[in-house]
Formats: sequence, structure tokens, C-alpha cells
Amino acid sequence: MADKSPESKEPTNKPAPDAKLERWGYFMKLQFHPEIRLDKKRGFEFAQQLVPFFDAQSSELKADRWVFKQPLGTSPDCFLSIIVSQKELHMHGSNPMSKTEMYETKYKKLLEVFEEFFKPEMILSSSAMVNGSLRIDGDARLFLAQHVMKIDPARNDAFGRPIHLVGIRFFFPPFRKKGAKKKEKNDIVEWQVDVKAESFIEDPTLLFLEADADWVKPRPWDSEAVEEEIQKLGIVSGYLETNVLAFLQHESDPPIDTSSEESE
Repeated sequence: MADKSPESKEPTNKPAPDAKLERWGYFMKLQFHPEIRLDKKRGFEFAQQLVPFFDAQSSELKADRWVFKQPLGTSPDCFLSIIVSQKELHMHGSNPMSKTEMYETKYKKLLEVFEEFFKPEMILSSSAMVNGSLRIDGDARLFLAQHVMKIDPARNDAFGRPIHLVGIRFFFPPFRKKGAKKKEKNDIVEWQVDVKAESFIEDPTLLFLEADADWVKPRPWDSEAVEEEIQKLGIVSGYLETNVLAFLQHESDPPIDTSSEESE
């Protein structure tokens, strides 16, 4: 039975007033040249170089990849991992317990150790991905459908079945800002980003958000390149929290009126 007390109120199906982006994961990947040779002996030696900043409590040393994993807290879903393959270097923070800056610091140390150990010559491409959730006061499906996409609920009848998940996706390629000259490097956005916003199946009060960005221009591996690599996680994190949320929370026209709909 519905709560009819004076304290009860209808959900807004919008982000809660105090809602903040809760980050679920950080992902960093870098493709390098030349390819490296992987064997167990070198794997143990490399693991020793990680000790000052990474407590690898488990490791997997195969001929095609090395995996080092550090638990963070008591949950098995909360960890920091490093993966080294013959062509790529990965770092993944799952259910991060610290701010973005801590992972940037660890990524910098990882790149420094990797450079000293393997002597890479080129960074061929790199990527950074951040995902997380935003708490909705009500149903994230209704938030996206009514407030963001302005879909008339009557159109949903054409599907002939209930909707379990609603989502939107945008892909933004690299671009040059309007009026920028070719030599004005600061006016060139050199990264492309794939953005997703969708209701979370396990909990429809959560809106799942993800920004996955790629930098595809090769460059020599040097100190300047390493510094720029470290900044990319913050760039993507900031884009998700600022630009993407600004788009989702923008309101101009009123939402679609669903007052005549029968509740399920």
C-alpha cells in the first residue's frame, strides 16, 4: 500500500539534490613500441620494481601477459591491477577508495618503472576510461526517457513489452575548435571520447555513466609524453563529472506529462 503520510512525496525522477558522481572504476591503457619479451624471470624482477608503490598480493606470469593484483579493502570487487602484455600496459582501479589524484600518482610511478625496466621508444596510442553512477530520486529510466530525451510514453506501446533498461550513447571524434589555426596546439582537442548514460539493471535508482577516451597520435616516449599521459585520467574524469552531467541535468522544456498513466 502506498504511503499517504504527509512526509511522503512523489519521486522527481531526477538526480537527488545532494547526488554526486560515485566512481566505480578507472582504466588506463598505453600501447608502446617496440614489443617486449615476457618470461617468468623478468616478471619476478619487474614485480620487485613495483614494491615501493604497489603491493602485488597475487600475480600471474604467462608468456603473453603478466597480471599483478593488489586488493583494496575487504571486498573482492575493490582492487588495483597492473597488466603487462607484449604491446600494451594497463592499470585498472576497481571501486576506487581514493581520489583521482592517488591513481594518477600510482600511474606515474608505474610508467617510470616501466620506462626504466623496458626502455620503450614510442607511445603508439593510449586511452583512459572512467565510469560510475549517479543516484536518481526515483527511476533512472524515467529520468532519461522523460527529462533528457523527452519521449512521449505513448510511443513505448509500440514495443509491446516492458522496458528493462534505457540508455543513450554519444561518440565525439577529435576536433579543431572553430577559428583555431593549425599551429595553435592548445586549441586542438586531440582525443575522441565514447560516452554512455544508462539505467543500472540491478538498481533502477542508479544512472550508470561512462566516458572512454582515446589518444591515437604516436609520439616518442619521453618525460613530456609521460607527464601528458598522467593528466589524461583527470581529463576524462573531469569531462564525465562536468560536461556530461551538465548535459544530463540541463532543463529547458518541461518533462513529458505522465500523470494519466497507470502505475504498474
